[in-house]
Amino acid sequence: MLSPAIFFRTMIFILIFVSVWPTLICAGSYADSAHGSGTIGVNRGVPSDKGYVQGNCGHCHEQHASIDGVEPSPGNGAAAYSLFYQNFNSAAMSSPYAETDNFCFFCHSTLTSSGQSVANFDYSHSFGCGTLGEMDIRATMNQFSSHNLYDVYTFAKAEFSWFSDSSNPCNACHNPHLAKDNAGNPQDPTFSAISKPSDHANLWGAGATETMGNRFGLDYEPLFCDNSHTTREPTAGSDVIQARNSTPDYVGFCTDCHTATANIYSTSLGRYLKKIDWGMGGEKHGEARTDSRYPRNSSGVPIIGGGAAVQAPYAPVSLTQDYTLSCLDCHEPHGSPNGMLLRRRINSGDLGKTITALDESADDGVIPNDNKDIGYLCMRCHQDDKTRGAYSETEDNVWRYVHHGSEIDWDTPYCGGPATFPDTKLTCDGDGALRCHGWSGNGMGTPHCTDCHYHGSVVTITNGKCANDPDSTRKTF
Repeated sequence: MLSPAIFFRTMIFILIFVSVWPTLICAGSYADSAHGSGTIGVNRGVPSDKGYVQGNCGHCHEQHASIDGVEPSPGNGAAAYSLFYQNFNSAAMSSPYAETDNFCFFCHSTLTSSGQSVANFDYSHSFGCGTLGEMDIRATMNQFSSHNLYDVYTFAKAEFSWFSDSSNPCNACHNPHLAKDNAGNPQDPTFSAISKPSDHANLWGAGATETMGNRFGLDYEPLFCDNSHTTREPTAGSDVIQARNSTPDYVGFCTDCHTATANIYSTSLGRYLKKIDWGMGGEKHGEARTDSRYPRNSSGVPIIGGGAAVQAPYAPVSLTQDYTLSCLDCHEPHGSPNGMLLRRRINSGDLGKTITALDESADDGVIPNDNKDIGYLCMRCHQDDKTRGAYSETEDNVWRYVHHGSEIDWDTPYCGGPATFPDTKLTCDGDGALRCHGWSGNGMGTPHCTDCHYHGSVVTITNGKCANDPDSTRKTF
């Protein structure tokens, strides 16, 4: 039997060890993360009231599910990974999401959330100089379109060995023990908040070789941020080199899942997502070079460039200069008031309209749909007729002469003119019923932008007589 003195000293040691144990197990990389920070880290109410310091592991993990004999609120019994609530409700197959559907929403939710209220703005605000918008992740994901958490959960389980039945879909892109405050430190890429699903144990974008600037160099042009066209995303600074090197390689990150071969089903859309090929042999908004299949327009005038008239910072464009876009130049990572997670602010300006109506992504030549709302997205980087000054056009989002004009620096391969036997509608000579305008009785139906322009689109509209080019098949995105 221990003497009273030894027993007393032993108990003191045990009490000291237990009191500091949660801090000890959180040491290392976790202590450098946003969740483990002693100033901005996790800080749930009941454990905090009992003396748990900010950033302590016990704010998320309940090793005994009890403090002073009572499970801290919010309580839900035992959960995987010793979390205080279940990680993800797999029955929640689409938004809107309740707080209890995802463990992360107990903090990354409203200012009255049950865990800890954390403000997180969307990409358009945090890195694009936009107005506030929604103030937390759950609210952002409960907008018109969002990353479907059930689909992420299902895909990640099938693709990544570390992802289990009890994992959280947010963890597919974020490692909660490593993620840092990127929004609070946009000029320092080491403050990355993301981890590639195929490399969950490391941050992505934190290394010098994992930025858009390192991978694409001058082929990546950071978008303008404020209205003055003097600052760039994501730093809102004037140094374009710093902006390139402060932007994580989102192409490398997003194409960890969205590849040219991946079959990703969207429960929200009821179909498989478009496959993404951002490599040299893929899309022109990616690494593929501007094509030169149409060296002359319908008037026989040589064409300079291959992407129509574009806005700064991309203008002027030529066949010797091409650009590769970041996925987040157009899309939000979590959710958006627009369809397809399209950002609400792009290239120093808000979209002229909320985009919620989209036609089918392939023209069926039968059903007319004059909805061109997505053109307000295109206008942020491409010039419409009004911006170009075509024939004194006064309305926004009109693209007639961009497609059919004859100016030397326009990429306008599509001809017009009377029908040629045996055609019966307005056509490009010998091309049969004109695909773009063939559905209306007089041949002047207005196509929807995504009839021809979408991820992976390759369209045959004109023939050689229209463009002095025997090959009329063309990539249109």
